[in-house]
Amino acid sequence: AACDHDNEKLVYESDTNNYFSFQIDKLNKELEKTENLLNIPVYREGTQGQASITARLLFQQNPDGTEVPGREFISLENNIIEFKDEVVTFKEGQNCTNIKLKIDLSKLDYLTKAKANIVIGAGESTALSTFGKSSLVLSLSRKPTWVEFEEKGIYTSQFLGTSKEVTILKAEEAP
Repeated sequence: AACDHDNEKLVYESDTNNYFSFQIDKLNKELEKTENLLNIPVYREGTQGQASITARLLFQQNPDGTEVPGREFISLENNIIEFKDEVVTFKEGQNCTNIKLKIDLSKLDYLTKAKANIVIGAGESTALSTFGKSSLVLSLSRKPTWVEFEEKGIYTSQFLGTSKEVTILKAEEAP
């Protein structure tokens, strides 16, 4: 499809009909302390045949050379050897599959974000989309665990001239 008036509203399709891409390039997600698996969708242009691509996790460094929190909390689901690419497969008829990440945020302070870059690579007889997104910046944080105080509080609105008894919650993780 060309960028002219003859092809308005047509969807671009490549010659190979076999390009791969993320739909987004940034994902900020807040997870419960107990969540331990996260699916990141990756898409392909066509649905014919089985196809495979690779996925790799990269971790960011601070200017002082220390690593941004991430490696100890995020890993590829089937990745036993660190720095090894994981193969992600699309089945016949599928145009979407998931990169599965193992997550362990139970040790992560609820105010800290765990970060990683997920990069996909072309497999045999596949290509990455030049117009798509071949990497995704992932930023995960943990939702606080709210606990209820036994005592109740009083909310007072001077504007409305009313008072109301309210339940007080505190983050379990807060000092």
